[in-house]
Amino acid sequence: GAAYVFCKASPALLAPHVETLLPYLKAQNHVDPKAETLVVAKVSNVVTWALPLVSPERRDLSSLASCAEDLLKLTYKFNSDVIHAAVESLATLSRLGCIDGGAKPPTSWAASGANPGAPPSPAGGAVEPLLKLGRLFYRSLRQRLPRHKLEPKDLSTILRGLVVIGAVCRFKQHPAGTPVPALSLAAGGSAVVDAGSLPETVDDCNLIEACYALLVGYLGRGSAEKEQGQDTCQVATNALRGLCAMLMGTPRLMLNADQDGVVGRVLGPGAFPGLRLEALVSWRLILEAEEFRVESGLAREQMEDKLSGHLATASPPPSPTKLTKQGRAVRFAPDERSDGESVPEAAASAASAASAEDAAALLFGGGSATKRKVQGDQDSESSVVGGVLQMHLPRVLQLLFDTAPRAHGPRIRAAAASLLGVMLRQGLVNPLQVLPYVLALLGDSSADLRAEAQRLLLLEDEKQPDFLKTRMLEGVCLAYKLQLTVPPHEARPLEARDAEAGTQDAPQLSVFGGVYAACLRAQRPKRQGFLRGLVSVFDPKRAADLHRWLSAADDLADQTAAAAHHAGHHAAAQGTSPSGGGGSGGGG
Repeated sequence: GAAYVFCKASPALLAPHVETLLPYLKAQNHVDPKAETLVVAKVSNVVTWALPLVSPERRDLSSLASCAEDLLKLTYKFNSDVIHAAVESLATLSRLGCIDGGAKPPTSWAASGANPGAPPSPAGGAVEPLLKLGRLFYRSLRQRLPRHKLEPKDLSTILRGLVVIGAVCRFKQHPAGTPVPALSLAAGGSAVVDAGSLPETVDDCNLIEACYALLVGYLGRGSAEKEQGQDTCQVATNALRGLCAMLMGTPRLMLNADQDGVVGRVLGPGAFPGLRLEALVSWRLILEAEEFRVESGLAREQMEDKLSGHLATASPPPSPTKLTKQGRAVRFAPDERSDGESVPEAAASAASAASAEDAAALLFGGGSATKRKVQGDQDSESSVVGGVLQMHLPRVLQLLFDTAPRAHGPRIRAAAASLLGVMLRQGLVNPLQVLPYVLALLGDSSADLRAEAQRLLLLEDEKQPDFLKTRMLEGVCLAYKLQLTVPPHEARPLEARDAEAGTQDAPQLSVFGGVYAACLRAQRPKRQGFLRGLVSVFDPKRAADLHRWLSAADDLADQTAAAAHHAGHHAAAQGTSPSGGGGSGGGG
């Protein structure tokens, strides 16, 4: 645990000791299963963060090859958190060139019916371990897609495979220039995917497209409430988790998911409660992942790598090389024109009277256009997820009042509030539009959700002090509606008593007391405006009388406070108590 914390704060501290931690990935640490899961997940993260800082000459390739074998085994034995950590570590090993295609899948997969026989790469060479892992589970999932009744072994393979292929698509480094497929599977919201239309295997070019179609197909099997069963719900939930991981790696696919009706279907009232909950959590994770990618500088690094990839496949002369910002030499390939004249010859003939600098500018002038295009793509990827969720904001607001049975209702409302908090932080929604809904959550039956709603309100009031007072009454009305829709099995907060007091005379919960005291009471105009408006909701004729009464009460309170303050100073000067008791001089 300590090594994980230190590495997360400063990976360079653990870089010299990475190989010391590799044996822990064998999952033979002689601890209970829960602790074993934490150990392998944290060590996998340490490898991901610290290994890139180890110089190439200090990397033991044999140890790293064994590490790759252990990471592959982890994807078959442990839960989704470990799967994502292990796949990310495998992607790091492949990106750094520490392993080749020689890493073999675990032999236990053959006995599990997961069909480990993956076809060789088209070039006949070694297959990258991540691609081999993706092929393995893709073929297994494709074979089981048409089956309506699932055996326990099939269900276990499907649940694991959906998470694995999503993680592979998220972390695998695709070749430079690989386009994002502009696909549309099911216009109109239909989720029927024919297994026969899917390719038999996947490669670098069709991995994203094929896995996306496969995940949508499994998601469609359980997204409808009329088809729900325990197994079907689990399959649909894991399919959505895999799709969430894929969208983190390829944000532009969010447009395809919205066009295919996936986003609206999993948030809609027809989806079973567990899927609605998973959808809210997934969209929040995607927004947070994109936020981290931009703020950590990873987005800029990916943009520069993509730019260098575009320049590497561009068409300047074969001999010159150009150094990118990372110090890598990029060799340009020749571009033959229709008349047989190459780019260098054309540039030389066009710039015969120009200087050498002008010729170089003509030769490499296309790089600026490529850079602008890559930057535009990067900006669009950063905003596409938020843009799609903005279109579904009304449904997210409705889920703040979800009344699903059992424990799903409070959890769905909490997940919707958490998603709304991230959207507020990222500036994706107008605070004036959503503040009444957040105010209504102050009357929720969950104490944690009430605390989260108050935290969001205090943050927004600190940024925009005038917003809350204009939406306070709307929030009161929505809170009243929420109380009317609370299911019978949930405790109404207005009826809750103080458990510590243990009597029926204990004070009731104040729904708006905290926000009123923190944001409105300190300023007289806000305080009077809210109370006047609150009374006007019940009797508009009394609003003017209340205004005069509040003014008189405030004047009286100010005069009383001033008199008490003056009396306190006078008593301190005379050495007597303001309550009338004598000081050291006594008297009477």
